[in-house]
Formats: sequence, structure tokens, C-alpha cells
Amino acid sequence: MLNALPAILRYESVAPEYAVRIDHVMTPHGIASRDLRTTVYDEYLPRSANPAELQPSGGLRTFNRWAFPVWRVTREGNSLQPAIGPGGVVAVRTESDNDELDLALRDPTVRSIGKGMSVLAAGGIALFAVVQVWRRKARRIAPA
Repeated sequence: MLNALPAILRYESVAPEYAVRIDHVMTPHGIASRDLRTTVYDEYLPRSANPAELQPSGGLRTFNRWAFPVWRVTREGNSLQPAIGPGGVVAVRTESDNDELDLALRDPTVRSIGKGMSVLAAGGIALFAVVQVWRRKARRIAPA
């Protein structure tokens, strides 16, 4: 819960003008027809999938990803400010529809710390198991 709390506190509610239009999108058919994902990380996508397909629309470029505050958009190494686009997807304003944009996840600091703690805990559990096996073998070998 502590890992998720900073991200949850940064989430903004859907603006009223989008809330009216988003009801039909938040259905199984709406999600499938717009190729939207049901989670922010798309953990189930194959490695060859391209999660950053763009649709240009009059200077507003939208991504087929929900506008969670973990996305980072860059153009030629320069960071752009992502916004909430129509239907609650990630969007960014650009001057040209030909700009090369890169959409990437940015892990919050607390998530990175949580990952490190998980690795340390898993290592500790593995070490404990190895020591226990070693002790049992040492007891069997030791003369009575």
C-alpha cells in the first residue's frame, strides 16, 4: 500500500466534460474498439507489441494509454508535458504531426525503493533456506 500511495495521491479525477463522454469508453466494447489497455503497465503484452501507437489530431497527439501520472513523453531527448486527452488517454501538444515522440514509464521513487527491498528480502529468504539445508546435512554427518 505504501508503494502505491504516492501515485494514487497524484491521480486526478476525470474532468466533468470528459466524464459525460467517457461512460461508453469504459465498457469492454469501448476498451477493445479503441485498443485501450486495462492496466497502466500492460504486463500481458508480448515483447514485440508497440505500446506507443499515436493518432495525430490537430496538434494534439494521443497515445493508446490511460493518462496515469507515470508516463513521460520525450521528443528528440527533450521532455514534453503529458496531458489528459479526449477519453482520458495520454496526450501531448506538438507543432507537427511528424515529430518523433517517445512514451515511457517513469517509476516513482518509492516503487524503485520497494523493488530494491523485494530483491533484498528474496535474497535473505534464499540465504536462510540454503543455511537450513546446510545445517540439516551437517547434523546427519556429525557423529553421535
